[in-house]
Amino acid sequence: MNLKFYKTGTKPTTIGSLWFNTTTKRIELITGTSTSDVYGSDIQDATYSNDILTIEKIDGSEITINLSDYATSSELENSLANKLNKIKVNNSTVNSTNLNIVGSGGTTVSNNSGTITISSETAPTSFDASAITSGTIALERLPKGALERLFIVSSENDAMNADCQEGDTVQVTGNDNKMYFCVNGSATTFANKFREYTAGAATSVPWSGVTGKPSIPSKVSQLENDSNFLTSHQELKTINNESIIGSGNITIEGGGEDIVLFDCSNATYESSIKDYIPISDFKTALSQNKTIKIKWGNTFYTYVFTDDFNSYNAFYFTATISGALYEIRLSTKNNVWYGSELTSFTIPSTDNFITTSDLSDYLKISDANTTYLKITDAESTYAKTTDIPTEPTIKSMFSTETWTFTMENGTEITKTIYIA
Repeated sequence: MNLKFYKTGTKPTTIGSLWFNTTTKRIELITGTSTSDVYGSDIQDATYSNDILTIEKIDGSEITINLSDYATSSELENSLANKLNKIKVNNSTVNSTNLNIVGSGGTTVSNNSGTITISSETAPTSFDASAITSGTIALERLPKGALERLFIVSSENDAMNADCQEGDTVQVTGNDNKMYFCVNGSATTFANKFREYTAGAATSVPWSGVTGKPSIPSKVSQLENDSNFLTSHQELKTINNESIIGSGNITIEGGGEDIVLFDCSNATYESSIKDYIPISDFKTALSQNKTIKIKWGNTFYTYVFTDDFNSYNAFYFTATISGALYEIRLSTKNNVWYGSELTSFTIPSTDNFITTSDLSDYLKISDANTTYLKITDAESTYAKTTDIPTEPTIKSMFSTETWTFTMENGTEITKTIYIA
């Protein structure tokens, strides 16, 4: 048991503790909730001057002793003893020479050359809980069995390592947040240590006992085919007498055009399109000048041309979707597929192009040959620029006069006038 010390103005209630009373300046051993043993004296300080001994008590009062009145040292000793050997024990003044400090229970008292040591090393073996009438007991002081504890862990292994005891609950987030009850705290396996919570009888309620349940069709014919799925009575067309159901490639022949179709519908990304096209089949179809198509999603892409650069070969497929041109490029290196990628281009609006209807109001070459003047006709009928006199020649044909004009703002302008 640890010995507790208090230094306050309020008396503690912990039995066996030491209290340094800041009011009375004494040491008290707490023996009960309202009792204590008091140790110490009233002396605060002492001074000696001019045969006068002044003793200051803790309450501020003083005791003055004129030592000149005492003839012998024995008389002085008796006088001081009578004044100083008085202390209070449980608020009663006693002579310290008659005081005997003893310990009880687990408390011991020892004296070493005037040094009194009070210690308590033995903890009480029992304590009446009814004596606890106030305060708060810390959670760690309560028995684990008195608590309902929930541990949240991520795995069954973490649950085994948790500080669980019988009666605790564990939620394992890695097991779909299932909850388990600890039934054996010393078990070494999860199955033996825990039992999964269930809903009891609710897990075995017959379907007939469920209320408010929806009406579930018992026949496929009772279902509404709102997505227009194919049904068994609908006939499926074939290509070259080969069913279109299933997977793989279909070769379309006849009609003057051989088509080889590579079905890449299962490709999640454009980068994996190449994984659904056997390169040997592709090269064979290419060498035979067949029309090669790729089906990806709901779109068919047609091979258009090949581009070679460095050690790579690029094969281009195009399709038009919602006014945009989409291009799949497959590339090979060293005769193996190297990559596949998708690019899109916006197709310009037809409003940006001139059509024949836009030129209906303009002259045609055929119209010019029959309707409009030719160069040969102009040479024989109309004057040429060389036939028109030059300016000096024209001026010599007229007489001239000089006229001066006065403008509204007062300025004058002089002009030469030619008169015929």
